[in-house]
Amino acid sequence: AGDAFSFTCRASPMAAAGGAGAGAEAADDDGGSGPEWLLLPRDLAAAGTPSSRDGVDDAEERLYRAFGCELVQEACVLLELPQAVAATAQSLLHRFFWLKSLREYDALEVARAAVFLAAKLKEFMRSLRDVINVFHNMRQRRQARPTVPLVVGGEVFTKWQRLTLRTERDMLGAMGFNLYAITDHPHKHILHYARLLDASTELAQRAWNCLNDAMRIDLCVRYPAEVVACAAVFLAARGMGVALPDDPPWYGVFGASTADVEAVAVAISRLYQAPKLTWLPSLKRDPDPEEEAPPRPVASAAPRASGVGPVAAPVEAGSDAGAGRRNSGRRSRSRTPPRPDGDGRDRRGGDD
Repeated sequence: AGDAFSFTCRASPMAAAGGAGAGAEAADDDGGSGPEWLLLPRDLAAAGTPSSRDGVDDAEERLYRAFGCELVQEACVLLELPQAVAATAQSLLHRFFWLKSLREYDALEVARAAVFLAAKLKEFMRSLRDVINVFHNMRQRRQARPTVPLVVGGEVFTKWQRLTLRTERDMLGAMGFNLYAITDHPHKHILHYARLLDASTELAQRAWNCLNDAMRIDLCVRYPAEVVACAAVFLAARGMGVALPDDPPWYGVFGASTADVEAVAVAISRLYQAPKLTWLPSLKRDPDPEEEAPPRPVASAAPRASGVGPVAAPVEAGSDAGAGRRNSGRRSRSRTPPRPDGDGRDRRGGDD
């Protein structure tokens, strides 16, 4: 209960984080007025993550967080879920691992439960069977195993079903059932900022892609959504060579400081020098033998297109990736930002 309450306190934005996952100090918890950002409080940041106290070093923990978020992103694509669900699930994963250790919960099982829970939070429900089948297929492809479908009601399926529901329950309890406030994602600010800056559609798309990649690190618990969105626009403009107002800085209008924007931009940029992940073995104290395979932790660096990293791992042609697509009547959800009309309103009609 104490850990859950820590995440519901109002906290001002952190000072420069010094990179993804670094335990930088937070600003005063009672400073400033405005919305209730669920940011990392000073006492929780000073104590470090539970994984670090269990002997997992910071670099390894960042790697496992990124791996879990990649699984979330790929699963949401296969389940035809909108980006708002993926961002919510990734935020849940980062917050959960600030409260629980990788020695207790595997990144795969937390990613699976986070997708199942986030789909319900955003009202794009998917059956637990579809979620389990998609993660099972992803695991087989990433471990270079033969693609064998799960038997519904079989031993492995039943075990994963119980484990997913238990992890979802633990996730809800760890965060005190206070989840709707964490769905304020930076994606929703991109179109508004692009319109006010008279920026092109290409710049808005690049910024959107940067935000998709930025969810692999725990910026969502360190900075307000507006600051992360400003950093994504800043990176996109730099990459395209587009000059934006700097006297005074344009992002000051949206409540972001130069130090925060530059710190977030540096953290996102480091993602594009990291190798692409395929599979990481479990760090649990008692890992499930069924989850393990011959070690294939890291593959070669993935090619980068247009200065923006990949949104998710590619789906192999002919693979059994349709486990989450049984309902042919589902409407496909775009992974790109909606285009605003002349008065800046979203043509798609959604609020995400």
